[in-house]
Amino acid sequence: MSEYEHHNQDEFISPGDGLVRTTVPESLGAGLLVTERRYMPGQDHRVERPQGQARHVVSVGLQPADHLRIVQSTGRYEGVPPRGSFYICPQHDPMVCEWSSTRPTWTVHLTPSIRQWDSAFELYAGRLRPNDLRAAFHDPDPVVTHLAGLAQCEVLGCGTGSALFIDTLGYTLAEHLVRRYLLSDAKRTDFPVGRLDPGRLASALEFMHENITRPVRLANISAAAQMSEFHFSRCFHRSTGYAPHQYLLAIRVDRAKAMLTRPAAERLPLAEIALACGFNDQSHFSRHFKARIGTTPGRFARQVS
Repeated sequence: MSEYEHHNQDEFISPGDGLVRTTVPESLGAGLLVTERRYMPGQDHRVERPQGQARHVVSVGLQPADHLRIVQSTGRYEGVPPRGSFYICPQHDPMVCEWSSTRPTWTVHLTPSIRQWDSAFELYAGRLRPNDLRAAFHDPDPVVTHLAGLAQCEVLGCGTGSALFIDTLGYTLAEHLVRRYLLSDAKRTDFPVGRLDPGRLASALEFMHENITRPVRLANISAAAQMSEFHFSRCFHRSTGYAPHQYLLAIRVDRAKAMLTRPAAERLPLAEIALACGFNDQSHFSRHFKARIGTTPGRFARQVS
């Protein structure tokens, strides 16, 4: 079972419809929402976003249309979008999007939580406010495209739906967009990132080790360290060399190694070891174990026997 819940809800209205699939995996809290939409070619399409939606949406065209028209009260775009271009749709701003294409179209919509946006704006207190975000069409940005691909894969594709990883992607996306597209050169500043003090780091590590078998959110770990999620994530990476989700994965693999070195008569089946170490299933366990150790759990167990 993924740490993300999957809901067939959609904040966009799509009359017409060459819509092939719409899935909105939503985290167990107010985290990053990821929506993938694929449309068949040869039809004209129209999508409306009603007024009053509470979140900013970033739409990334991984397979764009031949012609696109977007109309909002705070911005407008019409033209031929290049692959990887993206559009920012601010909260509370209604939108009408129309397009036609001789090819299938594929768009990933990324919707950071209000908390994730607020954390990014907090870095520039006094210079930026959430309402400063305006509707805008942007040329391809390799960082945004990469984050869209990671989110789509993790939640909808080959990933495991790790809530901790998706949380991190949401904070990273929000900060990148604020720094890159909302700040003038005069306002843009690289803020120093400090290390966690020993007490906060110890509290965070203790929480992760004690909850290794449970779905862990960034909010849970940062609360143990008594810090905001955004600042904790940056300082944790500076202190350990790992993002929080990478560290949690590493200690899960290390626990699995210890369990695999037990005598064969005392060793649990691989499926039970996977669950005991916090992996979703044996396949999830085997994939990450091999990526980190260089061999499968079964082969590792035979080698140490």
